[in-house]
Amino acid sequence: MRKKFKIIVCLSLASALYNCSKDEPDIIDGIIESGKVLDVGNNTNSSDIYIELALQEPFINSNLILIIAKDKMSIHESDIAGLSPNQIHEVDMADQVKVKFRLKEDMLDIENNPLQTNIKYQLVVIIRAEGNLRLTRHQFEVTLTNSHYLLGDYLGKWNDNIYTDFPVTAKITNVNNNFASGRFFYSGSFGACCGGPDDGAISFQIDDEAITNFRYDQNLPNYMGGCPGEYNGSGIVEDFSQLQISFSGTDCDGAHSGGKMILSRIK
Repeated sequence: MRKKFKIIVCLSLASALYNCSKDEPDIIDGIIESGKVLDVGNNTNSSDIYIELALQEPFINSNLILIIAKDKMSIHESDIAGLSPNQIHEVDMADQVKVKFRLKEDMLDIENNPLQTNIKYQLVVIIRAEGNLRLTRHQFEVTLTNSHYLLGDYLGKWNDNIYTDFPVTAKITNVNNNFASGRFFYSGSFGACCGGPDDGAISFQIDDEAITNFRYDQNLPNYMGGCPGEYNGSGIVEDFSQLQISFSGTDCDGAHSGGKMILSRIK
């Protein structure tokens, strides 16, 4: 059965305790299936924050309401009702299970202050059901920095004419003049498969959402004499956090054709 809930998401400074009503609410589980909060911009304001949430099941007649708080504060329904439009970010759920969005630009906290860089904020998800606020165990952290949105750790799958859903990971460690580069791993845990510190290097150009000049130089010291390989391709950046790449190449296993790789940033 679909639940008629309103979800309120609060950003606060990370703290051991966080109260969201005058009486300590029951903590509930199972509302959010998965979630991701990333710093994807260098504007030093709330629009730098990108959020993905997947719910266990759709809610009807419900909205996501985001407010930003700092320190160890109690949040009450009366606090929310009294906030001005530039202190609230509201998302119409529209019977959705998954939502992706960036906070609006220059959103202020509940004390009317802008966000600051290099401060760890914690995303706390609260459920309002039948007028009652209930705290969940779902919490996500984010810190605004002045680094490129592509920098970070990526988890993904490799598919081509030889391998199907092969787990891979990557670390994008440098972005300069829209040229990105980093390390690549044939594993789902950022560990090299074949004797080296990694399994080679990746690089590509970024032009808005387009990925061009993608290249993966493979190096596997303990596999078939190093199995040198070169892969080339192109693709797109989806939702500021996912690399979708089409590629082909050749190594000691032969010609790799029809390649598709999706790498999703996890932090």
